[in-house]
Amino acid sequence: MVDVEKRQQALGRAVDAYTRAINLNPRNDAALVNLGTVYYQNGQFDDAQRQVEAGLRINPNDPTGQYVLGTIHLQRDPATDPQATDRAQAAFEAAIRLDPNMAVAYTGLATVNLFKRDYATALRNAQRSLDLMPGTQDAYVYWALAQAQCLGSDKAQGRVTIAKIDSLNPQDARFRARVRELADNCR
Repeated sequence: MVDVEKRQQALGRAVDAYTRAINLNPRNDAALVNLGTVYYQNGQFDDAQRQVEAGLRINPNDPTGQYVLGTIHLQRDPATDPQATDRAQAAFEAAIRLDPNMAVAYTGLATVNLFKRDYATALRNAQRSLDLMPGTQDAYVYWALAQAQCLGSDKAQGRVTIAKIDSLNPQDARFRARVRELADNCR
């Protein structure tokens, strides 16, 4: 069985499990957010948003729910949803207010800053994310930092960060191509 089929089966089992948990307790905010996360991972962004927002209506002080909502908004096309980036920013900022040590929320916020071409703020937020998880081996965490450096005013450091990404040997071919493209433009 190919990995895609295994992944789809695992996602299906997760949907079933979270749906059962919600049926047993419709106010189970964690199950709602987790179900939304599974839908997000499956590319079902409308379903994901509905579930996460339902969880946040029950528990608006859930930093994880706010973070997931931000990531969903980042998937929206600004041409058809011009407020998506602002909603993503608001969700990431809410996650950070609720949990100032949530590193991934700073990465999300840095991504918003990059969309808005605010490279200095993107740099600060990406660096804060890395400061909160020193030694991470996740190439994607370095991605926002590399972009902020290369698109901002620190191309030399951007090349160093790109080398770090390369050393982590990311497996996603599309991601590696985007890193190569950034490296070509970061000279």
